[in-house]
Amino acid sequence: MALPSYKKLISNCANGIFFCDTEGIIQCINERYAVHAGTTVKEATGKFVLEVFPNSPAMDVLERSKPSTTFMQTVASDGPSVIQICRTLVYEGNELLGLLTETSFMKISNLDLLDKRVRELQLELEQYKSQLSSQDAADASLENIIGESDRIRVARDRVRTFARTDYSVMIQGNTGVGKELFAQALHSCSTRAKGPFISVNCSSVPVDLFEAEMFGYTAGAFTGARSKGKVGLFELANKGTLFLDEIAEAPLLSQKKFLRVLEEKCVRPVGGVKSHKLDFRLVVATNQDLEKMVDEGLFRSDLYYRIATLTLTLPSLAQRIEDIPLLIHELSAKMLGFHLRVTDEAMHSLQQYHWPGNVRQLRNVIAYMSLNCRNCMADIESLPEYVVEPTAGGDLKKASGPSPFSPTDKPISTLQGRLDSNSKQDIHEAINRCCGNMTLAAKLLGISRSGLYVKCNRFGITRFN
Repeated sequence: MALPSYKKLISNCANGIFFCDTEGIIQCINERYAVHAGTTVKEATGKFVLEVFPNSPAMDVLERSKPSTTFMQTVASDGPSVIQICRTLVYEGNELLGLLTETSFMKISNLDLLDKRVRELQLELEQYKSQLSSQDAADASLENIIGESDRIRVARDRVRTFARTDYSVMIQGNTGVGKELFAQALHSCSTRAKGPFISVNCSSVPVDLFEAEMFGYTAGAFTGARSKGKVGLFELANKGTLFLDEIAEAPLLSQKKFLRVLEEKCVRPVGGVKSHKLDFRLVVATNQDLEKMVDEGLFRSDLYYRIATLTLTLPSLAQRIEDIPLLIHELSAKMLGFHLRVTDEAMHSLQQYHWPGNVRQLRNVIAYMSLNCRNCMADIESLPEYVVEPTAGGDLKKASGPSPFSPTDKPISTLQGRLDSNSKQDIHEAINRCCGNMTLAAKLLGISRSGLYVKCNRFGITRFN
């Protein structure tokens, strides 16, 4: 038994360690363990294990040949501590040599710190998961906001100014103007840029689960709750930015608790008794008239004045029509992989339209034009009819017209009607109109992308992407 080679290692170990043979005789023990047992290394060495440690289950472990780990709490002069004891069987080949017992001594205060660190790591994990699922534009910055009109320049300047503070910001604007994009830009150029950006659409959270989702909950807080509880969205945004879209949809009964979290910067999970300190910046967005809602009793006035410390009003697309050419140029490259060109006549119609759906609607029109253009050039015939056709009074048609992807539009339906002929000309025409983009050409033809390749191979069409 070559125990002497390990004596120096055992004696210098910070934990308490001793080794006893199969008969229970202590062959080696370090000073840390000997002092804990109220003896010395010299006195304990060579003694039967139960003489030194009367309550030790060492002999049972040796008899059952199964390692074990136990915990016990003691109270010493320097305060309470927890002991973790690991008993490991030592073999040489198939021969059992004895039992190695290692004891870790830990203060109760250290356990509290460890528990706090575990909680912090769990919270960080939840943050990363939430960021992966909710931030599809995590690289949003002021440089990603397209537009050179005066209104957009003013909005960008305000974002830079607001980013230097930590006050709450309310972003106002119609549906589709890019409120979340500006919120992300505000986050990315602030001192919290390295922290999480948590985006929540208040209208998408069920009313009966609103507080549980926002504040979190403890294990067993209510029927159906997760067995380990759940971290709330307020807490997930710690050290970062919490973006609440459509804040007007927040339940009136929950708004008082909202206000308390904002005032006290701490949150108590549903079913919990302990509050957690938080450090986050609040950014909200709405397309509603919150002042009117306050007057009608549909939104709390105290919460309104708390969240509207700084206000950013975004222009509609109709208020910055000079940005439409640049938007089409940049968005088509991102959406389609090429820059869509537009004739002067078509651009005039686009800039005369009133755009009730704003930039979001423009994206749909860009996709529509790409399916109806020739050689990446969209003309007046490439536009949806509701954008082009005027009303009897001279005003442009309202958005109640057909969808940008309406199957009744003639340019697409005419081509689709000729598919049964399997004409080589039809395939060529579709590919040319989509500037070689096979995915868009397949959509235009009403077939799958793989089906389009089959047809190309059949007709010997080899010049495609």
